[in-house]
Amino acid sequence: SYLEACIRPQNENSLENFYQNRFGKELYSMFFEKYTEKLCGVHPNEISPKWGEDRVRGLSIGAILNQSKSKKGQQIRDGLLPPSLFYYPKYGPGQLWERVARQAMGAGAEILLNHKVEYLYQNEQGQIDYAVVQTAEGKKQIEGDVFLSSMPLRELMTGLEQVPVEIRELAEKLPYRAFVTIGLLVDKVKQDRKDCWIYVQDERVKVCRIQFYDNWSPYLQTGDGKYRFLALEYYCQENDEFWSMSEDACVKIAIEEAIMLGIIERDTKILDFHRERLPQAYPGYYGGYEGIEKIKVYVSEIKNLICIGRGGLHEYWNMDKCMISAWEAVKNLEVF
Repeated sequence: SYLEACIRPQNENSLENFYQNRFGKELYSMFFEKYTEKLCGVHPNEISPKWGEDRVRGLSIGAILNQSKSKKGQQIRDGLLPPSLFYYPKYGPGQLWERVARQAMGAGAEILLNHKVEYLYQNEQGQIDYAVVQTAEGKKQIEGDVFLSSMPLRELMTGLEQVPVEIRELAEKLPYRAFVTIGLLVDKVKQDRKDCWIYVQDERVKVCRIQFYDNWSPYLQTGDGKYRFLALEYYCQENDEFWSMSEDACVKIAIEEAIMLGIIERDTKILDFHRERLPQAYPGYYGGYEGIEKIKVYVSEIKNLICIGRGGLHEYWNMDKCMISAWEAVKNLEVF
């Protein structure tokens, strides 16, 4: 089916034929179709091909075959790592942002936690003069010359007073998926797995990915390596049935699905568990996404507002590209 796709590629008007053109129909069905439907909540034929452009970034059967021809044991060169290697903070990604916070404060910045932005005040020229935030002590007004926003674009538009009705209505239709992860501390797994992540295509279960935290770094091992810490990751809509379940009910589902998939045994001891829920974690490329360009044009007219990251740009990017968007934003501050 891949050769057929090479000879007769389809018009790429959806994520489905985007994938089929690069992997063929059979591999698309095996590795992409059901997982993507779990992730996004809609079938890939309803999703913009831009989702693939942002996520796949040049990956295809042809690219994989070309890579396999390269010499084994290649050395790190030009400051880049081979695809099989990567840097990882010894105690997890949170360390990176803790370091950023220390450096920022060392340079004189003030980090205000637990300050929820309620709205941004725009002057007669449409530029932002200050933000109104809710704190434990009540509302506060914070003035600024430039405002960088990583909040979901839909929320940003509802927090601006002068947004035209058309833009506000388009923003209200922007789709998102919520993220629920359930961590399990267990005494054993069924096999000595070396995976960091497993992507789950199986339609029998709701889980999309399984993560083994202690495989990312030996410093994340628990009990001197005696126990294993894994997480089952789910996607849903905020306030739907799965999101609204009690933690105990969610954990019960996660345990049963881990057993069904052969990750743990029925007699595996669950020593501890934890659930985290993140609303609007993944910007969607379907439904109301068709209005995104008009929204971005309006935002670009607010010269002292710079949007960054997944939420701020409504782009399903990896962490590295989100960080680059922040670096570029800092460069743009020089014009103010």
